[in-house]
Amino acid sequence: MNPFRQAEAKAFLSQAVLWTRRQPPGLLSAAEVWNLTLLCHCNLARYQDLAEIRGISENTIRRQMRSARLKLDARTNLFAVAEALRRDLIPRFSRWKPGERQAEIILFPAA
Repeated sequence: MNPFRQAEAKAFLSQAVLWTRRQPPGLLSAAEVWNLTLLCHCNLARYQDLAEIRGISENTIRRQMRSARLKLDARTNLFAVAEALRRDLIPRFSRWKPGERQAEIILFPAA
């Protein structure tokens, strides 16, 4: 990685650090946000470049990126389920009340 690109990446990293200090992320950790910012804005080809910029090991970067990927996949799946519920494509679940059987809780959409 050439010095110009490394300086540019460090500038993006410092902006991401300031942003996460002012507005702590909800879903991802701050480190995961920093990694994604660098990968998106600096067009890095390898985790090794990201590890050099952040000053941590490549294995740590791999673990953080895997964690971010799993969280984002889970959130995407939640949005898909919410959309399916909104469109009545899958049964809705109401609150269980004492004395009810499971068959009474699941409301199937009218055919």
